[in-house]
Amino acid sequence: MEMRLFGRTGMQLSVLGFGCGAVGGLMVRGDPLDQERTIARAVAAGVNYFDTAVQYGTSGLIGPKIRRRTRRKGSPTSR
Repeated sequence: MEMRLFGRTGMQLSVLGFGCGAVGGLMVRGDPLDQERTIARAVAAGVNYFDTAVQYGTSGLIGPKIRRRTRRKGSPTSR
């Protein structure tokens, strides 16, 4: 996965981000096992930028799953 420097932070973020709305229950409530698998695949592909939002109901559900998979390598964000 191609990485790019994020401003002056020194953080390297993947050029592709992962929008968590679909697996986090934005439209329908996602299956927890499917959520884990999907996040695991994204991490395995090199994604370390995850877009979540409290308003969509994704950060509370998806945030802990991201943290378990990435061990601080991920960058959950919120709008």
